[in-house]
Amino acid sequence: MHRAIAWVLALAFIGASGASAAADTPVRILIDGRPVLRMTALSHAGTVYVELVGMVRAFSGLAIFDKSTATVSIGDRVAVFTLGSARANLDGAVIATGGKAFETRGDFYVPLTFIATRVAHARVRLGRGPVAIVTSQEPILGNR
Repeated sequence: MHRAIAWVLALAFIGASGASAAADTPVRILIDGRPVLRMTALSHAGTVYVELVGMVRAFSGLAIFDKSTATVSIGDRVAVFTLGSARANLDGAVIATGGKAFETRGDFYVPLTFIATRVAHARVRLGRGPVAIVTSQEPILGNR
């Protein structure tokens, strides 16, 4: 009887740990209506994450990596992300990002909505498929 219970618990544990890995699904990214092929994005633990270098490159920014941190500069904003943290330093203020930064296969991932809206001054809309639609915000150059 004890072996049967232990076996059921072991199977439940294996199933639960496998479910979290299986839950990560790729997400297509469109920026200003164009697909971005050199950027990996995925849905992880209920949050859409984007590979940091691809996102920074898409917005003509700069990323500097140092052990467990990444410092990102896009336009007039500077953000520092730390692996395992759900907060980032944005222009000197510590702000919640909506999910923990993580690394997998040598790539640094951060929550898409945070980096797109707070750092790149863009809008994000999650569509079906799954797809994330990012729209850059053009500065208004005056009344015409």
